[in-house]
Amino acid sequence: MFLVTDRASFSWANLVRSAIIALLAFVFSLFGIAGSGDQIVYLGFLLLVLGVPVYLIVAWNEQREAVRLPVQGAPHIAQEEPQPARP
Repeated sequence: MFLVTDRASFSWANLVRSAIIALLAFVFSLFGIAGSGDQIVYLGFLLLVLGVPVYLIVAWNEQREAVRLPVQGAPHIAQEEPQPARP
């Protein structure tokens, strides 16, 4: 699905032209990946898979930090500070 923000300037010809260019770029990329060789594709996939645990750790840490942050608009519960001892 595509987003049309200005219906007056929308043109089916531009949409078809952009879709054809995107399709040609995709096919070119596939040929580039296939032509680079088995070992390069394997190593690239291996690096991609090795990045998944890093992503999961970062996402888990961000979620943990989000839980600690106070919710905006929530009532603030003030804690009493200890008073210094008087002589």
